[in-house]
Amino acid sequence: MSRPEKIIDWDIVDQWLIAGCTGTEIAGYFGMHPNTFYNRVVEQYQMSFSEYLQQKRSIGDGLIRKAQFDKALDKDNAMLIWLGKNRLGQKETHEIA
Repeated sequence: MSRPEKIIDWDIVDQWLIAGCTGTEIAGYFGMHPNTFYNRVVEQYQMSFSEYLQQKRSIGDGLIRKAQFDKALDKDNAMLIWLGKNRLGQKETHEIA
């Protein structure tokens, strides 16, 4: 006799993946082995866990990037400098006398 199938709340899974959590962390939350969780993703969405993870994580990355951009435009000088250096490749130049 096999164990009853554990219920997965896919809304929670989406939230955790958007937040950047790993499949192993999510599997642990639902009390199952990661491979079981990965197989359930394939059953639910007809795609690999890696594809599903990338779709959801990119949403989280976009939300963070948008929040940073909004903060910079809201006159946060530190964020403006950080975005300029990291996104635009700007750097401080030091002249040698």
